[in-house]
Amino acid sequence: GVSAGWEGSSGQERRPLAPGRRGGVAERGEHLRFQVDGIRTMIFNGLGISLNLVRGILVWRNLGAQGRGQLAAVLIIQNVAAFVFGFGASQALSFSISRNPKRVKELLGAWLLIISFVFILSAPILQVVVPHVLAAQSPATMSLARIWCFTLAFSLYGDVFSGVMLGDSRYLLFNVVRFLPVGISCALYIGLAVAGKLTLFSALIALAVGSVISLLVGSSAVLIRHRPVWPRQGIVGSTFWC
Repeated sequence: GVSAGWEGSSGQERRPLAPGRRGGVAERGEHLRFQVDGIRTMIFNGLGISLNLVRGILVWRNLGAQGRGQLAAVLIIQNVAAFVFGFGASQALSFSISRNPKRVKELLGAWLLIISFVFILSAPILQVVVPHVLAAQSPATMSLARIWCFTLAFSLYGDVFSGVMLGDSRYLLFNVVRFLPVGISCALYIGLAVAGKLTLFSALIALAVGSVISLLVGSSAVLIRHRPVWPRQGIVGSTFWC
């Protein structure tokens, strides 16, 4: 038989595997793990798309065309702002950490500082933007949109922690954290719809609950492993260009 690192049949002298054969086994194992991670990601993506469809159907049946339009209006500014003000934090961190894992704590500390500063600057900007972008909406919808803009923090900090998870090759955790907002909000939508309580306000609460839980799980998993430290000067710029 063949055991780990050795070859030879029963009753024969057992010799260590040649380095080339050991390397081949390692490469096959790495390739298998890559395939498993890819399949998991596809499954989570499929589940997320399916549940997102369910949420859309529930909103359409319970809020109607007008309510669905109001919900989209409330969400759109925050969604665009998360893309604009995120600076590609997730991609920058995952790439830099995978290349140099020893810098993870310093990079994490640097990006948490940056995102905090960006959120403080962007929050008042969004408050000014809302009435101009949503001028056709009712005052109540604009008020909800103003409040919802503060959930930008969930997206910005979530991107930072997602980047660390990807850099650490914790793909299963990354997929779970990314799936939680959709899964939790969909479950709450179903419960609210069954109870006849699915409104614009309750739908936003369900979305916020899913985002908060996702952020708590992701941040806890990252901060337990990596304690942020004060960054050196210039370390953040290197994540943009390296």
